[in-house]
Formats: sequence, structure tokens, C-alpha cells
Amino acid sequence: PARPGFDPRYAAIHRSILTGLWGHVLRREARNLYRTPAGRQVMVFPGSALFHAGDTTGAQRSDRAAPAEPAPPRGGQPEWLVAGEIVETSRPFARTVAAMDPAWVIELAPHLVRTTHDLARWEPAAGRVLARERVWLRRLVLRERTVGYGAVNPAEATALFIRQALVESETTGPETGAGATVSADLDPGRKSGHGDGEPPGNPRSEIQNPKSEAGRVRANPSPPRETPRADPPPAVQRFLEHNRRLREKIELWQTRLRHRLAPDLDEALYQFYAARLEAVSSWADLNRVLKAAADPDFLCARAEDLLGEHAAAFQADAFPDELTLAGHRVPVSYAYAPGREDDGVTLRLAVPLAAQVDAALLDWAVPSLREERLAHLLRELPKDLRRALMPLADTAREIAAHVPPAGRDYLAAVSAHLKRRFGVDIPPSAWPVARLPAHLRPRVELVATDGRPVAAGRDLDALREQARAHRTAAESAAWQDAARRWEKFGLRGWDFGDLPEERVVGEFGGFPLKTWPGLQEEAGAVHLRLFREAAAAQAATRAAVPRLAETVLHRELAAVQKDLRQLRAHGVLYAPLGPVDELLETAWQNLRRYLLPPPEPPPRTAAAFAAYLDQVRARLPGLVPRFVDVVGAVLRARQEVSLCRRPFAGLTAELHGLVPPRFLAAVPFERLPHLPRYLQALRVRAERAALDLVKDATKAARVRPYIEVLQALAPAARSEAARAAWHRLRWLVEEYKVAVFAPELGTAEKVSPARLEAAVAALRRAVAEPAGP
Repeated sequence: PARPGFDPRYAAIHRSILTGLWGHVLRREARNLYRTPAGRQVMVFPGSALFHAGDTTGAQRSDRAAPAEPAPPRGGQPEWLVAGEIVETSRPFARTVAAMDPAWVIELAPHLVRTTHDLARWEPAAGRVLARERVWLRRLVLRERTVGYGAVNPAEATALFIRQALVESETTGPETGAGATVSADLDPGRKSGHGDGEPPGNPRSEIQNPKSEAGRVRANPSPPRETPRADPPPAVQRFLEHNRRLREKIELWQTRLRHRLAPDLDEALYQFYAARLEAVSSWADLNRVLKAAADPDFLCARAEDLLGEHAAAFQADAFPDELTLAGHRVPVSYAYAPGREDDGVTLRLAVPLAAQVDAALLDWAVPSLREERLAHLLRELPKDLRRALMPLADTAREIAAHVPPAGRDYLAAVSAHLKRRFGVDIPPSAWPVARLPAHLRPRVELVATDGRPVAAGRDLDALREQARAHRTAAESAAWQDAARRWEKFGLRGWDFGDLPEERVVGEFGGFPLKTWPGLQEEAGAVHLRLFREAAAAQAATRAAVPRLAETVLHRELAAVQKDLRQLRAHGVLYAPLGPVDELLETAWQNLRRYLLPPPEPPPRTAAAFAAYLDQVRARLPGLVPRFVDVVGAVLRARQEVSLCRRPFAGLTAELHGLVPPRFLAAVPFERLPHLPRYLQALRVRAERAALDLVKDATKAARVRPYIEVLQALAPAARSEAARAAWHRLRWLVEEYKVAVFAPELGTAEKVSPARLEAAVAALRRAVAEPAGP
């Protein structure tokens, strides 16, 4: 058959001539210079019609000299010639030459040509293993093209496919591999005239009729075209994703081991696939195998397939593929990538779901992360506590197995477990949570209901703030409609029915958009509002309930305020501190905090609110007379200390610290009865210091370190937990002063340097932890 570009009669004649002239096939190397199958260089005879006139200095070069002339422009000599004769005078000349197609040789003389294959590789763009095929007539390459290697060497092609397409994709994903695009010059079927040793990837143009424009030699081919990548079929992607996730879990698990137990995962995956696949070198081949398989999951690896004898040490349930949070399944992914943003565990949450999840519960939800966090916290404990818990890794594993996650109460449950199991008493506030490294906190990816990525990070509260700007118009409209229907303002009592835990205002993207009703105090008034987060609703309700109760009990509380006028009788004793009206004002503040404490948990029903009111009423009988007596005792004891004739250095500061101006606004109601004893101990110290200053200084040195801690950490105690820890240490120090300077007065609780050190440690940890929302 004639090749396109050749006249059929021309092709028939020259094919006939070629059958007797296999040694006269010529491939062009430079202007007028050609190479024979034996490797000999010949020159087109100058009298030939195909001789290219011009500089003929090449004719003076030896046969071994490498031609340096560039290929001529389009319209020059043919790439391939067949010569009627080769004569040698001053040099070898080819005479009676004509253009030919090298494919004629392959077709007519298969017994003279040989075919070689090399450069086998996985080609992502083609989705199969390819190789370079070259057909040789002795030392001339008649044809070079890219072919599927599976038909040439099925075993080697399968091995290449497994290693480069399957195993490497477990690490990099199916979209990465050896090169992103493939050159159009590597397309199968492209003819080439490379000689032995000529670099691949630069094929020459096809031979056309020398008289036609289409047959001219292309000296400067256009740049390679980018070809789209061939993605694996869905069935293939499914098991690749399964195996990738399994590999990530095993890699993350390996980082927790002192010694590497697992074998080389690349080799383990290769052996797993090689035992199950045969004569598979492309996505199409693999897809056919999967469709014909009785078990569609036979290529989904298990831990024992990769770990072998070490599989028993791997706890698969510690690495779940998904978690159930707030009734929804949340995908979990793992990555061992130190220094990268996605290192560790990542949970993908929809924005509506993120508003429902407790951030503290999220911290402990993943079993593998839970065990590692516990191990880190145990290592950070003081040595005397750690000693009874050794080995710490086994203790952390036992806690993770026996103490289920419980959000903010989880560490309290852990402390209770350690108390029962080991007899070690660790207060929940003693856990050094603030010193946990970032990779031990789960990473969260937030997505909008329409699938748009919103934000990613390890601080869920901060991510929620970012997510608020990504609500769709439909979500905003649903929210505003719910606010119009359910919010109430200026409440005078619990006349709005029970507060539901949550309300659903709509469903978007398969997730319900929820709101959390709660009470909110604003400028002295209480309103029923809708909140975007459960924690915010609970905190606002806790603060607003006392104000609503005060509104309901305004008559009873007005009577309390009226009875507090009895404090005017102590106006003279309070005069050094301030006016008597200030005493009345701060007294009411003190009693209000005592009578109307923030309820825990906040009431959500009318019955629960009524029970809260009953508790307030139960505190009222006899309250004011007792309170007036205590205040009077405090002021009298203060006066006695202030009248000491021989005060020690620092007495005034000590007295001011215990009973400053407006002290009723600062000292809790429960601590007021202890103030007279603290003041009496101060007076006893002054009397004894007058007799022996050296002994007083020795005693003061025992107390001073704790006072300095209080002074140093007071500005840093900003969070509620830190303030509580500071006040706990402050009153413990006052008890310690009594024990040191006036032990005969007795203490309200046991106090010792060990207990003080524990309180100091708890305060430091509370100060180091970030403030809550």
C-alpha cells in the first residue's frame, strides 16, 4: 500500500526496486550526506536531481567526521533515499537515488529488521506503562514510536505499574507521578529516524513525497503539547484511597514507637499487589480485573497485609476513618508530616456542625490522639506523681481504653480513674494542658453547606468566628426569620415556656442549621435571644438568670436592702475606710452575689427557675442580722489592730490587704466570718514581734515566697479558672499565716508548705492556659 504523499505508481515501482537493494537504504545526516545500514557515510552524487547545491565543504571531510551542518529548511532533501548504485571515486557517492518510505523495509523485509524496546516507564497521561520501540535495519533506526509495554513484557510491565502507579500513588495520591504532561511527539505511531546512540524524545518528521509541500523536512518542531492526565477509574480510586488512609495510619502509629516495628511500607504494598495482579499495566486493565473479580475489595489492604507479624501491635480501632459527632459522621484523615500544616489528625466539619461540637470533646474524640495526649500529660506531671504511674505509655493506653471521652470533664474522669487504680490524687486543674504541642490537637477543616472551603486550623473557636462570614443568603434569611418568631425582650419573669436545648431553623447541604435559645442581660434588662453556639447560650443564660430572679423577687430583696440600714451603726468604725453610704452599697453587692449566684447548670424550664427562686428565698431568713454582726466584728478587729502601740514593719500593708476600702465588694460572703480570726492573728503577731523581732522575721520568711507569687501572678490571672486559683491560694496563705504566727487560734482547713506548693502549681498552670470563650 502506498503511504500518503506518495503516488501509488511511484510507490509500487520503488518498492519493487527496494527488494534487491537493502544495503542501499540511506538516512540523511546533513546536506547531501547520508548513512548506509552498515554505518558508512555516502554523498549524493552532484549530478543527481536530489543533490542540494550550495556549500559542499562537507565533501572534503572524512567518512568519520561528524557533520556539523544544520538540516536544510523545508523543501530540501528527503529524509530517506534508496540508491541504485554506490560508487567510490574521491569518496563514496550514491547515484540514481529516489525518496522512499522506511516503512517499506519493515513490511517487505521483516527477516532483516530487528525490534528493540527500552525506556519502559509509567506514563500518567496515557494511564498505562509505555516503552520506546525502535525497528532497526542493522545500524539504521527505521521507526521509533511509543508502545504499550504490557504487550511486550507483561511481567515487567506489571511490576512497573504496581510500583509507579499504585505504590507511589499511596504516598502522593493518584494525581501525582512521573511527569504531569506528555509531549505530543511521544504519541504512538510517530516515525523517527534516530541513529544508534541518538537521544530519544526528538523524533524526526515523517517522509512525504519530495515534490509536495507536505513532504518537506521540519527542522524546528513546535513545542510539545500538554496532554490531559488520565485519571484512574472510580473503582480504582476507591481502593487506592482506602490503602492510602491505611498507610497514613500506620505511619502515624510508627511515630509513637520507640523502635520501628513495621517493614518498608513501599515494599509491603508492592508485595501485596504483586500477589494479586498479573498482566496488568494500565488503568483499563486494572478496571477490567476489578469488574471481573468476585470480591470487589480484594485490593483493599488490611493492617496484617502490610505489617505481617507486627500487625497484632497495631490497634486499628485507634485510627477510625470517621467519627460520629452531634449525630453526624465526620471523616478523619491522618498524616505524618512534621513541619507541615496538616501534620497529625484532621477532621472535616461542615460549618453548621462545627457550631454544635464542643471543642473540648473534639480534643479527646480520636482514640489515637487521646492516648498520645495522655502520655504527654503524664510525662509533664511532677516526678513524685509520675513515679507511681510508670511505665507511662502503658498507663496512657489503659486510661484511653477505660475512660471514654467526656469533653470538658474528661480530665476529671481521668483523675478519678487514677485515684481508684493507682491511689494517686491529681486534681483536674493540675493537668498541664497548656503545654501540649500543636500536633496533639486535632486539625479542623471547615466547609460551607455548598461545599466551599471556609477555614482550617487547630483552634475551633477561632474557626467559628471565621465561618460566620461564610453563611449563604438562604442561611442568613432563615436565621433572621427564626429571630423574629422566637426572640422576646424585656422579660419580667419566666413567662415564655421551657427553653429547648436547640432549635432547627432550616436544613442546608444535608446539615441542620441550629440555634440555641438562651437568656441575655443587656443594660439591666433580660431578653430571650437565639445564639449561634451552645456554649455562648449557656454562658449568657448563667449570667442573666440572677438578674431575672432579682426582677421577680424585687419586693423581698428591697426589704433586704432596707434592713441593711442597720449597718449605719458601724459608720464610725468604717469611717477610716470611707463614708457610710459606701458601706451600704458594698454590703448590698456582697449579699446580692451570695443570694443570686450564677446557677450551674442554668435553668431551662419554669420549674427549674422556680427551684432557683426557692433557694434564694431559703437564704433570706435571719440573713441581714448575721451579716451585720459579722461586719461589725470585722470592723472592730480592724480597729484593734490599727491601735497596736508597737506595730511591726508591714503591719499597715497587711491590714490594708485584709480590710481595704470597699472590702465588702471584694471579699466573698463565705470568707467574711474568717476575717476576724485573720485580724486577731495579725494583732498577736504584732504583740509577739514587739518582744522578738528576729523570731518574727524568721516566721515571715516562711510566708514571704507565697505572698510574692500572689503579687507576681495577680495581673496574669485573667481567665475565670486563673482567678479562682489565685483566690484559692490567697485564702490558703491567710490560713498559713494563722498557723505560723498564732497557731493557738486554729485554722479552718489543713495547711502546709506541700499544700501551698500544690496550689502555686495549680495557679501557674491556670495562668498559662488560654482564657476560655
